[in-house]
Amino acid sequence: MKWWVFMAAVLCGFFGALPASAEVSAQSASSSEQGQADTPPPKPAAQDTASKATPSSTQEIKPSHTGKTQSHKTSSARKSPSGTADQKPASGAAHHASTTTARKRRAVSPRVARMRQAFVASASLRPMAQQLLQDRTPAAYNGLEAYARAHAKEDAGALAWLVVGYAHVLDRDYAKAIDPLNRAKVHAGDLGDYVAYYLGTSYLQTGRTGEGGANLADFATAHPDSLLVRDAAVHYADALLLEGQAAEAVTLLEPLRSPVRSDLEFALGRAYAASGQTAKAAETLANIYYTMPTSLDADAAYTELKKLKSAPPQIGRAHV
Repeated sequence: MKWWVFMAAVLCGFFGALPASAEVSAQSASSSEQGQADTPPPKPAAQDTASKATPSSTQEIKPSHTGKTQSHKTSSARKSPSGTADQKPASGAAHHASTTTARKRRAVSPRVARMRQAFVASASLRPMAQQLLQDRTPAAYNGLEAYARAHAKEDAGALAWLVVGYAHVLDRDYAKAIDPLNRAKVHAGDLGDYVAYYLGTSYLQTGRTGEGGANLADFATAHPDSLLVRDAAVHYADALLLEGQAAEAVTLLEPLRSPVRSDLEFALGRAYAASGQTAKAAETLANIYYTMPTSLDADAAYTELKKLKSAPPQIGRAHV
């Protein structure tokens, strides 16, 4: 799943469907990274609802109109063919009620709770954000920006600025994404990883390498549970290569190689080449070209391979 698809899924939970034609340049995030999402705590220990819900086979009931007592058999007891009373298992209704109660007690992750609170707090934010992400017209931008300014000191305002910046990223208008994303930082809270990631990549796309690197350098430390950790590392590695720090890029990417992603492998292959580790560069880039031929990085890997003196000899014949 691409990182922008994940972001769309997160926002869809509150905005509605996003346009299917939205495109950005980042590569696919591993499905295993989804496991990093907040996991609810285990269910509380199930209570013995059967013992509470099932009374004894007979109980004394005192009628209001007489002084006598009578024996009342409960529905949980039945007679066997021999005439003795058999005890029924605990009813399904009692078990269902216990399970439902346990589910209601599950804790909601802080990230989801905060997003929910921000969107539910205002009935006007959701349709405005949805309209902007679907149409991205000047009127939609102006409307959501006005809302963000009016709620500048609230979570909803920060979230509105995040949506504005994200919409500019979808438009590939990275220069215009920088200001709203910077505004969103003030009250970003649990959404700080999204703000930092989009802001960092927007700086890099506009040639502001130093500022982009500053936003991505400590991303994994600041947001260890974010699903964007590997995406941020790939972009930060690109910034390091532009700054001539290939060895640092190698150190950053090598621990993140599993599970395999073509974009991360491509960035690492380039870092190996730039740091003089030609054999490792050839092996890494060839692996992309031969084993991931349908990836978006396959052709770029071939181009980089041709620059290496130690490229596999069959590479020239294999490319059509």
